[in-house]
Amino acid sequence: MRRFLTAALVLFALAALFIDTPAAEESTARVVPINVRIRCNGEDVGEFSINNQATRLSKAAGDTAMFGLLGGSDVDTVTVEPKQDVDWPFEGAPPSFGSRGNRGTGAIRSDIAPGSYGYNLIVTCGSAADVIDPRMDIDP
Repeated sequence: MRRFLTAALVLFALAALFIDTPAAEESTARVVPINVRIRCNGEDVGEFSINNQATRLSKAAGDTAMFGLLGGSDVDTVTVEPKQDVDWPFEGAPPSFGSRGNRGTGAIRSDIAPGSYGYNLIVTCGSAADVIDPRMDIDP
């Protein structure tokens, strides 16, 4: 009888671990990196590369995005700007980032519905600001 109770307790404990594991994984917030490299060609943007062009973030888990400028870039600062008539889906203002460090977003706002939220990157090569439309979307 004692062996039966011990075995039942061990099985119950293992079952509890397996049941809680998926819930714990779903609630773990991630910081998703969005790294850009921008090279100027005189007064204009010559070439750019972006990792995570299509980023899926979980509102329930509290995911955020971390924007960073990679080495070899010709610009000092990049400003994130929501596309026209598109809500910024994060708490706080869109970040500016650059050679002085990476910048993150706040958590996804509670009033934001699931969907795609596009934005542009504003940079200056030479004397005028340029808009880069990398077709990046955030899917909360």
